This record gives sequence, C-alpha cells and structure tokens, in this order.
Amino acid sequence: VSIFRGGSFPLSGAPDRVLRALPFDSRFGRALAFLPDDDADGRDELLVGVPRSSEFATWGGAVRLYRGTVDLDSIPDLTFPGEAAGDEFGASLSAGPDVDGDDQDDLVEGAPNANPGGIVDAGKAYVFRAGTALDAVADWTLTGSAAEDRFGFSVASGFDWDGDGELDLAVGATNHDAGGTDAG
Repeated sequence: VSIFRGGSFPLSGAPDRVLRALPFDSRFGRALAFLPDDDADGRDELLVGVPRSSEFATWGGAVRLYRGTVDLDSIPDLTFPGEAAGDEFGASLSAGPDVDGDDQDDLVEGAPNANPGGIVDAGKAYVFRAGTALDAVADWTLTGSAAEDRFGFSVASGFDWDGDGELDLAVGATNHDAGGTDAG
C-alpha cells in the first residue's frame, strides 16, 4: 500500500511510505478505507484489508488499522482477525459515518467466503463501533442467506438511501441467485 502525502498538485511519483505484508499471497491492500479521526488526535486512521492473511487461520483474513501519525509509521495499531479458515475477512471495507445511531463512526468489514451456520460461502459482514470502544470484536454480524451468495463481497456505509435522516448500510452478495444464477 503506497501512501502519498497530499498538499500539492500534482502528487510526486514516489510514495512517502509503503506498507507491506510479509507473507506472500496475503492480498494485503485488496480493500482500503479511511476512518475519520477515531482517537481525537487530529489525524485520520487507515484500514487495510488482508483477506488471505493466514495469521489466525489459513486464508481467514484480517484487517489492519494504522492510526494517523506525523511520521507515517508502518506498524498496525490494531488487527481485526478473521474467524475461520477460508473466510477472506477484509475483502471489503467501509468506514465512517455512524450507522447505528450512537454518534460514533462505524466500520464494516466483509468476509465473502464465510460459512455461517455451515452454509458454504454464504458470506458475512461485520459491524464494529468505532470511537473510544473500538476493539477487534464485532458488535453486529450480518450473514448471507444461501450457499455461495458471497455476501460481504462489497460493503458501503454512511449514506441516507431512504431519506429518513438515518444513515444506511449496503452489503453486496455478488453470487446471490434470486434474480438468476449468480445474478447478485
């Protein structure tokens, strides 16, 4: 993951910091999201999806949170682990505006190959409350409904789709079959 400091245009061709994963084939950086200043230090945080991380379970995945710093350090401040082998947790990420009404930003992290209740590759999406209570334990889990739905393949949050004044969340299930085989 290459980080370029903003402030002048055009940006230089050389990154100011490069974050790397050590194991091969971990897909470090497949998904990226920023979390608005979660720790009130005046700097935003960076989330990096590592869906094929085998740190906790083979290809279980992980998400790494890097708190904003002046020197752009490359050591994660918090790691969210995938639950089970093959889940590919961290394949999708969204962070930002409050979706649960507690006036704190929230994180949404997808695991499209998760097997909730033994349903193969139905997928999951995890919601984490940010702010002072941010930890690596999901506050809510949403699940796909059928085998191979791949629910959690994509996630988006922080928009008011229905105009009711409350922010909403969308979770993609690219292989859901309701509209036809793998129609999504």
